[in-house]
Amino acid sequence: MSITFSDGMFILVEADERGQWWPALSWQSNQFIKAMEFGTMKSMCIPNPLTKTKTFTQDGMKFHFLIENDWGPCTLVNETTNKKRAIIYPEIGKSECLNYDNIKQSKITIKS
Repeated sequence: MSITFSDGMFILVEADERGQWWPALSWQSNQFIKAMEFGTMKSMCIPNPLTKTKTFTQDGMKFHFLIENDWGPCTLVNETTNKKRAIIYPEIGKSECLNYDNIKQSKITIKS
């Protein structure tokens, strides 16, 4: 079996089991990229200690992100259930693969 990852940003969401991570769902990735405001200068020299994003609705549930120090750690908060999940977003490949106007998300390919 082989597993490959394409260049881009790989967004992972904390799973229910400690130490396990899920690849972000499409809506989670899209909302996360929007919330992070990549390619902008969020602060001048001094990062914001904690940013709470605007609430958004997905599948009848309300969510928001908590972003510490402008770039992370990041948490996805389900306001409906009060469940909090950490988000990590390593960049895979060369940095020129990240066009902040159109962030390319890494894809996983598994071949058996």
